[in-house]
Amino acid sequence: MLTFLKNHPFAVESFFECSTVLTFAVPKEQLQHLIPECLTLDTYQDKWAFIAIAMVQTKDLRPKSFPKFLGNDFFLIGYRIFVRYNNIQGKNLRGLYIIKSETNKKKMEFMGNLFTHYNYTTTDITQTETDDKKEISSLQSKFKIIIDKSVEEVTLPRRKFQGVLNILSFNRHFYVFGLIALGLIVLSFLYFNWSSLFLWIIIAAFIYGLLMPLIVSAYVYDFSGYYNFEWLKKFNFQDSEKKLILNINAGFDETSFILKDVFPQSELRVFDFYNVERHTEPAIVRARKVSHIYPNTQQIKTDKILLDDNSVDMIFSFCGP
Repeated sequence: MLTFLKNHPFAVESFFECSTVLTFAVPKEQLQHLIPECLTLDTYQDKWAFIAIAMVQTKDLRPKSFPKFLGNDFFLIGYRIFVRYNNIQGKNLRGLYIIKSETNKKKMEFMGNLFTHYNYTTTDITQTETDDKKEISSLQSKFKIIIDKSVEEVTLPRRKFQGVLNILSFNRHFYVFGLIALGLIVLSFLYFNWSSLFLWIIIAAFIYGLLMPLIVSAYVYDFSGYYNFEWLKKFNFQDSEKKLILNINAGFDETSFILKDVFPQSELRVFDFYNVERHTEPAIVRARKVSHIYPNTQQIKTDKILLDDNSVDMIFSFCGP
């Protein structure tokens, strides 16, 4: 009778204190029976299907716009299968199918099952944390997760043509305006009788201006070995715990994690002189949204670096997409 309540009748808000997500690849036969017939498994090589387990510690979970003192703190676990769905328009959509959810409090189980289809049950959750280790476990749900916090973050490999893709993404307004201007010039040629030679000169100039930065970027950032740091070997820099390396950027950092991999023993400090009030270019604003922030990156001003003279062994200041 009150099934309409399960369709998320209101928005909620909360602060996530921590989130742990585990994704497993399993033979698709193990998951096929868990999804309805209208869905298909999202597979790799038609062999492996994927299931994700997300664990979140929420703080002050409450209906949106409600005051914080009405919120509650819950530990939530969601079990989801990666699936595909063909809609009536013929589009093949990707999504997650909810198998079940768990929480550490009966109140969340009751409210979650009243207002969602997430299929909540209550389980015991134990969390312990030290300086170098975090453990999440449940006797009832039969799992134990140990997270080694001493391990450095893993650097993701660069995609093919990532430099070119970054140029297009961050500076897309230039390319949009350029193509619009070129289109207007071509249309004007169709309506006005002016020299076709002049038209082709203009088209060639536009093509040169639009493509040459991409060609140069592809060579420098994608084919020259700029980001694998092989070119550093000729300097014979010795990696040791006594060395201090400084990496300076202007709001977009693609190199600090790579530098730490190349020089794992040396101390690496990262300074960022981006100024939100002065550096308002759309390209850098977009770049910052996808930039990898190295732990303990310090904000500085361009006229002062808070380090003693002759205290740094090597300084990097990279520019690029």
